[in-house]
Amino acid sequence: MQNANINGPTKPVGMRKRKLYESHKYSNQFFWEVMPNGAWEGHPAVIVGGGPNIPPDFNWKSLHRFRTISTNRAFEKFDPTITFSMDPRFLMWVKSNRYGEAVHERFARLSTYRVWLVTYVAHLPPECYVIPVFQSYDAGLRTFSDDMTKGLGHGNNSGYAALNLAFVLGADPIYLLGFAMNHKPNRVSHWHSGHPIPQEEHTVKSFIPAFNMAAEKIKEKGRRVINLSAEEETDLRCFPIQPIKEVLK
Repeated sequence: MQNANINGPTKPVGMRKRKLYESHKYSNQFFWEVMPNGAWEGHPAVIVGGGPNIPPDFNWKSLHRFRTISTNRAFEKFDPTITFSMDPRFLMWVKSNRYGEAVHERFARLSTYRVWLVTYVAHLPPECYVIPVFQSYDAGLRTFSDDMTKGLGHGNNSGYAALNLAFVLGADPIYLLGFAMNHKPNRVSHWHSGHPIPQEEHTVKSFIPAFNMAAEKIKEKGRRVINLSAEEETDLRCFPIQPIKEVLK
């Protein structure tokens, strides 16, 4: 198995033509060329989502001993191994200072793998690594892949796609942080300030069936996924729930 640099790329990615779809050529490098399937085998990993169940006093330095995947804005709080998204609008919002100039500058300075799951044709900067969606957007919605070279499933949200990525990389166990899957009454939608387009609670709840499907396959493979949350703060019940402080001391 190839050795993967878990601390991020050491030099900019070159512009090389890669065929992602039968009718489309893309200039970004495939992620599996620098971090192949199984690269994290035997190592625990943490995926950080945007759910509001991350406490305000959370110690972000506790993540430094793990392989980590940050989805969307989570990179603002720590230096992840992989910065991950599937929505090109997010990159546009970062670069256009919709989240503020400081966020844009931090994103530019990150020493991390910037990875995008390509669900439709979009222009991405050359420093972004890409993984294609499994077959098509519709097929990817119902897929939990075991090989990133064949594409990943997306479940209509970046958290699900990041879980699929951690799974194909071989991480075990995989801890989910910030996966509330709800907007409890009088509660914000994210632990951060959210996005320019608000996310409704019914949209978040619609993500749960895809996770239920993935949980079955993960269990069949004898792998472990743990939702780091308090019982009363998450509606994602298909994985064992464990308090954050028991794991991330």
